[in-house]
Amino acid sequence: MDDFAGLLKEKKPNLSEMSVKVYLSCWSSLKKLFERENNDIDFLLDTKNVIKTLEGKYDKLNSIKLKLACVVVILKTLDAEKYADEIKEYNDTIDSMASKINRVVSMNKKTESQKENWTSQEEMETIENHLLSLVPKNFVIKTNQQMIAFRNYILFVLQNFLGTRNDLAQSKIMYRPKDIESLDKEHNYILLQKKGKKVSYLMNNYKNEKKLGSIESDIDSKYYDVLSKYMKSVLEFNSDGYLMLNDNMRTPMTNNRLGVIYSGLAEGSGVNKKLSTTLTRHINASKGLDEVEQLKAEAKKMGHSLAMHIKYMKE
Repeated sequence: MDDFAGLLKEKKPNLSEMSVKVYLSCWSSLKKLFERENNDIDFLLDTKNVIKTLEGKYDKLNSIKLKLACVVVILKTLDAEKYADEIKEYNDTIDSMASKINRVVSMNKKTESQKENWTSQEEMETIENHLLSLVPKNFVIKTNQQMIAFRNYILFVLQNFLGTRNDLAQSKIMYRPKDIESLDKEHNYILLQKKGKKVSYLMNNYKNEKKLGSIESDIDSKYYDVLSKYMKSVLEFNSDGYLMLNDNMRTPMTNNRLGVIYSGLAEGSGVNKKLSTTLTRHINASKGLDEVEQLKAEAKKMGHSLAMHIKYMKE
């Protein structure tokens, strides 16, 4: 398999650029896990060993499921008929794991890991204040280490405010142009508008882009000043204006790397929790849980489903 990216684009022309990057990153991590330097896929044909190895490496079913899904895509892309037996075995395992995950999700109950690392608003503020204390006063950046601290603070603030997946890794920061349609669709953007000191996040490249298209969301204007200073610092290190840079402050961060960096941002804050972008999404989504439970109760009383109840609702 010499050109996996080319094969993906040929066989799956509707795949987004982000999806292609995710599959390439997954393939790279599989090769590293199984200590392979070339692109031979022979080890993927030993399905039992692959599944056993992934189960030993990852604690979360979803992580294993995603890696197996990547394996299936690789085999289907190469030759779905030739590798039909292996694909079926992997898909059966994926279906089994998906059922277990869905049972947990359908109960709206936290997993043990989520309970352990669930962060309160007060804890999030403690972490944010700690990260801010590591950034030089007035945000005057002179060294790489200072810029890393500034980046980590901005990552924490934006990730928690937006609750995105790891889409910030695909983002640039810039002043809002007159015509945002002129911006390329491969990137997302933090857009700063001088008039009124407004801030927004334009998502072009994300998981559901094919269904939902571009989405622009407002960000609290209180972050305008600090983001303006951050943009100025970013441009001194990287003229392309990538929002999230690696520690070398030259190359843009990958989705996986962003997740790794974010997971350790609580260290030194006094909050003994391991963060994750997925858990942050759950925490943000749970803020409306009381209202949802109330709607469920009303729907039950009226004898129909929650989905039907929402259809009955009028502004």
